[in-house]
Amino acid sequence: MGYTTQASTPVEVHITTLTGTLHGTQITPASNMPEPAVLIIAGSGPTDRNGNNPLAGQNNSLKLLAEGLADHGIASIRYDKRGIGESAAAGPEEADLRFDTYVEDAALWIQQLQADSRFSSITVIGHSEGSL
Repeated sequence: MGYTTQASTPVEVHITTLTGTLHGTQITPASNMPEPAVLIIAGSGPTDRNGNNPLAGQNNSLKLLAEGLADHGIASIRYDKRGIGESAAAGPEEADLRFDTYVEDAALWIQQLQADSRFSSITVIGHSEGSL
């Protein structure tokens, strides 16, 4: 791999959906050649892009995972699901949430990663419901 162990500064990224904007954070290691990328999807409930949940507390597990991946030359995007964190406005009423909507959102993030020539491959990882 052509990376250094120093990750770039996290960058805020977003995608636009029919019901609003989903917000995320991208970390891309410094590199002069295409590197793998990972889409990190948070679990069920009010878990944000960093892995924090008001019910379970703040542990930044997904943020730490993304930083660890970057230290090994792997880029990542992690995002707030509909109705959570900065993506709160994109969320419909809870009764209108559907599993398929989360799958469609993940597909949009994957398309964004695939369109970026800095990435050689895309892998999706998630916890709990985030495993889609």
